[in-house]
Amino acid sequence: MKRSVAYIVCDHGLGHLRRVLLLLHNNSFFPPDTHITLFAPLTCYQKLITSLSLPSFCSIQLIDFHTSTSLANFSVKSLNPSNWLSNLPSLQSFSSVYSDNLVDILSVRPDACITAQFFWHTIARDLNPYYFEYCTSLLQRHNPQIYGYELFSMPDVKSQSGFCPIPLAFNPALLSSHQSRSFHNRNNLLITGGSTPILQSSLKSIMTTLLYKGPFPFSTIYVDPPLLSDMHPLPSWLKPASFSIDMFCSLRAAICRPGLGILTDLISLGVKPFLLHERNNLEMLHNSSVMTSNNLSTQVFPFPWQFSQYSNL
Repeated sequence: MKRSVAYIVCDHGLGHLRRVLLLLHNNSFFPPDTHITLFAPLTCYQKLITSLSLPSFCSIQLIDFHTSTSLANFSVKSLNPSNWLSNLPSLQSFSSVYSDNLVDILSVRPDACITAQFFWHTIARDLNPYYFEYCTSLLQRHNPQIYGYELFSMPDVKSQSGFCPIPLAFNPALLSSHQSRSFHNRNNLLITGGSTPILQSSLKSIMTTLLYKGPFPFSTIYVDPPLLSDMHPLPSWLKPASFSIDMFCSLRAAICRPGLGILTDLISLGVKPFLLHERNNLEMLHNSSVMTSNNLSTQVFPFPWQFSQYSNL
């Protein structure tokens, strides 16, 4: 009998869905004949399938679904972080259920498996202590299987008795292109804050410095498109980031928020990024610590810094 899996993906940013798509592309995670129903935002799915250069998944049925997960919502007392559960259809027909980062699923499917680098209820502990206690009790009661990256999973994930470490899931198209291009011929820089607006002011200060100092020692500097919306005309060396395979394979360095998606791509390319320090985000602080302790980043900075640091890259 063909195995059927329901996979619910946290809709905060693009990183959660990105990780899930790469895991699903790895045939060792699920048998090839598995039929997967993916509960995720349609627009995010379409964007990632294109940007990752992944083929369409013929075995995946996508249901446009939103969990409305964000730190801001955890702090609103009138909002129940588990409200998304009431929008799910019945899951009884599925042989297995997976949830990315959201352990609330255990209240409706106690046999569900979790994929997680961090737990939302831990990140939001001070904002919503009740939700923290509720999710902690679900984990203790049901002891689920939890799959997480060995390198980046946070301590509260790794400490679970059901934790199963898995290797980083790299983009196969990016790996293939990277291996055919010499690192010494890469002369470009990427500046990105990810899909969340947290670091916009910091990134704009970088842009101001760039416009004054120029691109040296880089040929082209790629920047998140929203940061360029009020800059006209653009100098020839400043371009909106497409996040395509070709763009990534031209990079010698990056300045970025330490989200797991961009870090995974940069690790696969052998690029050591400069990390923007996001002080009040436990996940970002953890990722920064992992990168620096494993010599995978050049440095973590708050500001200021000198562009002359790049001359040795």
